[in-house]
Amino acid sequence: GRVICPPPATFAPYLNTIVPAVTPKGCAYPNNSFVQPFDDKMPDQVDPKVFWQCTNTTSPLSVIPVKASDKWASIGFTNTGVLWDFRVSIDNHTFWVYAADGQFHDVQQVDVINIPPGERMTAMIKLDQQGDFAIRASASITPQFISGYGVLSYSPTTTSGTVIPPPRNQKLGYGGDTKAGFKELDPMTLKAFPSTLVPPQTSNKTIFLELYRLNSMEWSMNTNPFAPFLELTEPLMFSPSNAQQLNQSLVPSYPVGSVVDAVIQLNPGNPKHPLHKHGKKAWIIGQGPGIFNWTDVASAMKVHPEYFNLVRPPYRDGFHTPDSVPSANWMVIRYIADAQSVTFFHCHINIHTVGGMAVALMEGMTTAPTNIPQYYIQWDQAAAKVQGTRKAKREAQDDVAAGAGSFMPAIVERV
Repeated sequence: GRVICPPPATFAPYLNTIVPAVTPKGCAYPNNSFVQPFDDKMPDQVDPKVFWQCTNTTSPLSVIPVKASDKWASIGFTNTGVLWDFRVSIDNHTFWVYAADGQFHDVQQVDVINIPPGERMTAMIKLDQQGDFAIRASASITPQFISGYGVLSYSPTTTSGTVIPPPRNQKLGYGGDTKAGFKELDPMTLKAFPSTLVPPQTSNKTIFLELYRLNSMEWSMNTNPFAPFLELTEPLMFSPSNAQQLNQSLVPSYPVGSVVDAVIQLNPGNPKHPLHKHGKKAWIIGQGPGIFNWTDVASAMKVHPEYFNLVRPPYRDGFHTPDSVPSANWMVIRYIADAQSVTFFHCHINIHTVGGMAVALMEGMTTAPTNIPQYYIQWDQAAAKVQGTRKAKREAQDDVAAGAGSFMPAIVERV
C-alpha cells in the first residue's frame, strides 16, 4: 500500500503525558518507558530508520467499484496484520454490521468499526451517492498513530486510485479517533443470530488463564510462556501423553462433552489482547473490573449479575480483552468441547504469541485419535527422523568445536 508521511501537526491532537512526542512515522519514541517498561529493552540495537525514516510513496490506492443502481453492497474487513487494531470508516456512508468472525449477528447501524488483528467484520453499505469517497483505516493503539486509505468509487476511472478523495462527512481521525457525533460499534453488544444460538446456561468445567508480560520479549497466557521451541516436538495430537512432560498450565485438559468457561484474567500492565481460539467458536458471556475472585461463573453471577450475559451474547472466535494497563480486568468465554482435539488458543499479536502468550487445549485427548490420515503420521515420522539426524550432526560439530579450543568459533547448522 501507499506510505503517507503526514506533517508533524497531524500528530498534535494525539500527544499526551504518556506519548509526549512521536517520530515521523507516528511511533512513540523507542525508549518510551510506557511502551517498553522493562530494563532489558535495547532500542539502540534497532536500525534508526525503522522508527525515524518515513518516505512517501505513490503506490496506487485500493479502489472498490460500486454502482448506485445496485442499491446495496456487502463489504468485508479482515485485519490480517499482527500488531495494531484498526478502525475503519467510509466518508459519508454508514455501516449495517451483520456478521463478526464469519458468524451472523443482529444488524447494527454504526459509522466506525474497530477490528483487532485476526478478526473479521462484515457490513452492508447503502449505495445512494455519486463520486469517490475515502475509505479510512487508522491504527487505534498508542505505540503508533498511522492511517491507510482506499477509495469507494461510483464511477471508477484509471485515475481513481491515484488521489485520496477530499474529506466528505469524515468520521475517523488520522490517529484512530471516532469524531464527535458518530457511533462506533461496541462488539460486546452484538447478539448472535439466529436468536436460538445461545450458550448453555451452566458449565461443568472452569479453566483460569492469567495473562502476564514477563519482560520485554516474553508474554504468557497462563503464568508460564508457551515457548516457541515446543513447535519442534512431536505434535500433541499424535502423542497426547507428551503433555505430561510440559508445564500443566500450558495444556488445560477436559473430556469431550464439557461445557467450558475460560476465565481470562488480565493483570495490571496488560494492553488489549486480540485473543483467538481455533476450532469451535465461543460465547463472550462476561466481562468485569478487578480480579475474578470466584471459583466459577455461577458464584460470580450471584454477586454481580450485571457483568454477565447468558441471553444472546456475541458468538465469535476472536475475543478482544479490555485495556488493563492501569488496573486489572477479566473476561469469560463459554464453549462446548464437542470433538476430540488439540486446540490452539493464543494472542493474535505476533510478538505476543512468539513470546509465549498461548496454550494448547487438550480436549478429550487421553489417547490419540484413531482417524488421523496416514500421510500425516508418515510425515511426522519422516520429520522426526530428519530432526534426529540434524541433532546428532549438531552435537558432533559442537564436540569438534569444543576440542579445537575456546578461540575457535563453532560453525554449526541451526535448524
